[in-house]
Amino acid sequence: MSVQLRTIKGYNSFSKIYQNGMKFRFMNMSAVVCFEEIESDCDGFIDKTKCIIYYGVTIGKKTAKKAVVRNRIKRLMRESLRITVKELEIRKLLPIQKIIFSYFYAPKHLMQINLNDVLPAVKNLLEYAYLGYENINKKSNS
Repeated sequence: MSVQLRTIKGYNSFSKIYQNGMKFRFMNMSAVVCFEEIESDCDGFIDKTKCIIYYGVTIGKKTAKKAVVRNRIKRLMRESLRITVKELEIRKLLPIQKIIFSYFYAPKHLMQINLNDVLPAVKNLLEYAYLGYENINKKSNS
């Protein structure tokens, strides 16, 4: 079973996620995550049809003046998300329904940033999101 990644498009979609999601921050990145209640069948197994994550990446014009730098950072964020989804356990990704990554730091030149700068932040943000989901479930169960 694999996780499918689909992009979020449109101002209204982004604004709904920003209003309703949980916010996490690590290093120069932040993530806004909307969780989904996982429905399981009678045997306790997780429903395998719910393996779609909608994602978006943003970086502001004030952060990086040049479009070349902004586009490179967005490409690196998308690629690091794909790599992280392949590496993480599927149970940690199932509760995530929608996620938006934002980047807050941009170098002056586009070759000053690479995948090794973005990948750890994406991994840690997804881990934080899973821990936040577990905390929500612990509070609701008790």
